Amino acid sequence: MACALRLSRLRRFANFVVIALVAFGIGTGLTLHSAVVARAASCYGASCVGLDPNQSGCNNSSAYTVSSAAVGQPSGKIVGWVYEIYSGTCASNWTFSRANSQMMIITVSAENCSDYSCRYGYNYRATSWYNTTYGWSPMVNGLPIARSCADYVVPYSSDAHGCANPV
Repeated sequence: MACALRLSRLRRFANFVVIALVAFGIGTGLTLHSAVVARAASCYGASCVGLDPNQSGCNNSSAYTVSSAAVGQPSGKIVGWVYEIYSGTCASNWTFSRANSQMMIITVSAENCSDYSCRYGYNYRATSWYNTTYGWSPMVNGLPIARSCADYVVPYSSDAHGCANPV
């Protein structure tokens, strides 16, 4: 009888532990979900200017390539690619560039334009990446049009430049 009583108490305690763990897991899941939702909505349009697209949550499934261009040397040799990226979630643009091989310096920039020729630019944002094959710029407002450019310092050769213009 004493053994059956102990077994009954043990079962109740085990059930309590399982229920507590399930409740904790659901609560933690809701908290993590809320954090992800809040991160995805951290900025929009002009409030994204200067922010990192990865840290702000803008580089998500709504982000796509608007236009791209080769990054070439004066000789015509293509050493990489530059992409203008747009996020519908954040209404922002940024530049991403990938070199064919490791470059000494990759400088990427994004800027808003007053017209499709980008003769007049504003909200210019640039950053440089050292000894790498890729890099991205801070964001600019995605509601006006934007242009993305990349400049490479190519070791033992002439430098390279390319811009992905608005479409």
